[in-house]
Amino acid sequence: QQDWPDLRVSISGLERWSVFGGSGGQGWFRSSNLDLGYKYSRTVNGYTGTFFNPHTVTTFTPRWNITFPSGLAGSLNLNINKDVQVSSGSRTEANRFNLGVQFRHSFRAERLLARLHLYKPGSSPSVNLDVDLSYRKDTTRHLNPGATTANAETGTTSLNFSSKFSYQITRNLSGGLHLTFMRSKNIQQDLVTRTIG
Repeated sequence: QQDWPDLRVSISGLERWSVFGGSGGQGWFRSSNLDLGYKYSRTVNGYTGTFFNPHTVTTFTPRWNITFPSGLAGSLNLNINKDVQVSSGSRTEANRFNLGVQFRHSFRAERLLARLHLYKPGSSPSVNLDVDLSYRKDTTRHLNPGATTANAETGTTSLNFSSKFSYQITRNLSGGLHLTFMRSKNIQQDLVTRTIG
């Protein structure tokens, strides 16, 4: 078994880069950083001079965090995984792709409530907004010994969206709204399922 050292790179201060308008004055972001991760491993069981069935796994995981001048915070993260197994001349390749996007924003509501004559001095009203979006694709291909093309791809894809709006006006007055949407597909059967809630 061979395990390569994990590779991780972190880059901070992206908000100061000129490509993001940070070369003097107010840039696009208040703060921004990027993390990159990479992992590779290979395992060979029962290796002999005529028997070689390697199993390799490669993973790449970048993540980008952003905070805008308004206070809105966002993150973009990826997880790309490739798993290849060779056994008795056949090859099975599994691929996983995960994409996630998150936004979070919390702001004070005194000014708005004052215009609506709902603000009470001494209270700390707040409004929160959370948005999550994710996409996932898991696929598998199998190549038989002597074949020049792989069998039909199998697997699933899914798309999920979630948004939550909540408010706290006073200790006894609060509420929220939560909306979700999910879509999944079986690639081989071309079967799509949707859920809204």
